[in-house]
Amino acid sequence: MRLAIISDTHLGFARGTSREGDAFFNFKQALEGIVKQEPDAIIFPGDLFDHKIPNQEVWHECFELFGLLQAGKNPGVKVTHFSRNNGSKSFSYHGIPVIGIAGTHEYRSKDLKNALQVLETGNFLVCLHASHALLEKNGEKVAIHGMSGIPEKRALEALRMYNPQPLNEAHNLLVLHQSIKEFLPSKDDMVATIGLSNLPNGFDLLVNGHLHWTSITPWEGKKLLIPGSTVFTQMKRLEGEKQKGWYIYDTQTMQLEMHFIPKQRKLYYHCLKFKNATPKQIVKKCREHLEKDLQTTHELLPLYRLKLKGTLANGYTQADVDFSKIMDGFSDKALFSTMKKFQTGEFSFRLDELRALHRSNVSLSAMGIDLLEKNLAQTPLGNRLDVKRVFELLENKENVEKTIQLLQNGELIQPETKKKPFC
Repeated sequence: MRLAIISDTHLGFARGTSREGDAFFNFKQALEGIVKQEPDAIIFPGDLFDHKIPNQEVWHECFELFGLLQAGKNPGVKVTHFSRNNGSKSFSYHGIPVIGIAGTHEYRSKDLKNALQVLETGNFLVCLHASHALLEKNGEKVAIHGMSGIPEKRALEALRMYNPQPLNEAHNLLVLHQSIKEFLPSKDDMVATIGLSNLPNGFDLLVNGHLHWTSITPWEGKKLLIPGSTVFTQMKRLEGEKQKGWYIYDTQTMQLEMHFIPKQRKLYYHCLKFKNATPKQIVKKCREHLEKDLQTTHELLPLYRLKLKGTLANGYTQADVDFSKIMDGFSDKALFSTMKKFQTGEFSFRLDELRALHRSNVSLSAMGIDLLEKNLAQTPLGNRLDVKRVFELLENKENVEKTIQLLQNGELIQPETKKKPFC
């Protein structure tokens, strides 16, 4: 069989903004391309919607888009949904069948119906959760096993309880919608509890939604496919390295072929690091990138993500880095998303000292306010820091990182001088 795989369409994303049509436009193009390929079924690994309770306008757009599939050529596949309690139900569909799971954006408690369950009731798709669907055509059997997305801290436990088992004499796919540790910089269990070693064995292909960049990773002699999203929602670096699209999977050859969405926005992503830089130097560097990237005309207004970090020269605060000056002359050439995280060089050194003192378990109250004031006198802060508030925060060791964050953001600088540049 030939299966189309598309994920994370996020219908309803950015409503009320200049980008509210992106998710629908991209999904429509993808579905039109899928219909032309005449697959036997479509696999959807979650986050069809951007909100767990879509509004009426989003539902209206969704039904119109699914109408493209219902008008497609019926492949003559028998689809049976086997529930967790071993019950079964034949799926009565029009056009191309869709087998999906709910994503984390659609997650609701077991007492409430999620959006994909509503679509299943209307015979638009089969919604899997710790269950599987069996596809049968011309003597071939393909089993799609799926677990809908749930909060990350419970994901590993839920996967172990589900314990999916491949069916004999069938081609088996496992579909998930969770973070995977090896693909993320953070090792926090609130961000990801599932690693590659936790994925069940015996499946011919594993498909995971949720992550918005596309990749194919060899795993246990098979493949782990991350289809990626069809729309930019977070503008991460990895998303800008490859165009958005969808896949065709051939169960006989086990080959994956990516198809790109014809018309889509381009993402420019730059993470620029500075050392003891002045705002003028920062603006100049950013302008050089903008002029290089945006010298040609784009059919669709591109997305531009600027992430600026590092240290500022003495006498300057983060507020002195004015993005309006950086974007001047480019507002009609791109849609911008910016983030800045700067410190002064000397102040950064003092923050490191605070961390070192915390690790040594020295009593902060015993060090005294005089010690902190003496150290601060050697930095551009002078007497502008709210020393009393700092000590009150640091009386509780759990507040150390919070205090450091407040210092980095300039929120502990005396209000009457907070907006003035250092001299």
